[in-house]
Amino acid sequence: MSYVPALIAQRLANNPAPTVTPFSERFPAAVLFADISGFTALTERLAQKGPVGAETLTRSLNAYFGQMIDLITAYGGDVAKFAGDGLTAVWPVENEVGLPAVTLRAAACALAIQAALRDYQADDEARLTLRMGVSAGEVALIHITKSGGIWP
Repeated sequence: MSYVPALIAQRLANNPAPTVTPFSERFPAAVLFADISGFTALTERLAQKGPVGAETLTRSLNAYFGQMIDLITAYGGDVAKFAGDGLTAVWPVENEVGLPAVTLRAAACALAIQAALRDYQADDEARLTLRMGVSAGEVALIHITKSGGIWP
């Protein structure tokens, strides 16, 4: 699965020139942090199956994250970062909508994700659960360059 955060796509649409020096931007937003519980045990077990296990793990993780991404975007959020078995999503404050409204959207999204993925059956032997937290305030987004590209 490949995914380009809307924050990066928007920056590139506004200015397609390659970023040559790091920069940061600050904006008010709600942020959702999610971490899959049970993923390490699943990975260890599937690693013993070699390439077949790796393919099974990839399919399971893509299906799981796919459902999360669909819900996050349905609630107006954007996945800003994947990190192993976790992700960070943001709801930037829009012109007409303030921080309390985007924070409520992020919290509602977290509840919807919990309802949809509660005790997710990853394979015949493993169930995954999810730990999440929501925060709100000023966010600093740092763009770091590498080989002519950008990292969010």
